[in-house]
Amino acid sequence: MQWRWPSSSGEDGGSATLIASALMVVLLTLTVGVLVLGSAVVARHRAQSGADLAALAGAASVPSGRQSACAAAQAVAESNHVAVVECIVDGLDVAVSVTATTMLPSRSARAEARAGPADSVLSPSGR
Repeated sequence: MQWRWPSSSGEDGGSATLIASALMVVLLTLTVGVLVLGSAVVARHRAQSGADLAALAGAASVPSGRQSACAAAQAVAESNHVAVVECIVDGLDVAVSVTATTMLPSRSARAEARAGPADSVLSPSGR
């Protein structure tokens, strides 16, 4: 019996190309999904760090007045590429809400932070 190359006229000709193409589409879809999810996670972290820093900057500027506190919070938020949605000064406390954009244009990450002096009950001296 003599060995021969398989015939290319069979019904399975090109099936490997179709399988490889389908796998590439699946892999590309998964890659895009991971990128979008990663963008949302990064935006959430950026929003939280921006809110924390903006609240701290606002609390440091409270002695200069309410408008000065919110202006300082706004400036720090902008330098962290987040947008201030709300800035509330309550006594010596400053509460800030910010949003950060994601890869999806219709979605954004939101975070809130509060900064101000610690209560005297929580002081390390216990007095």
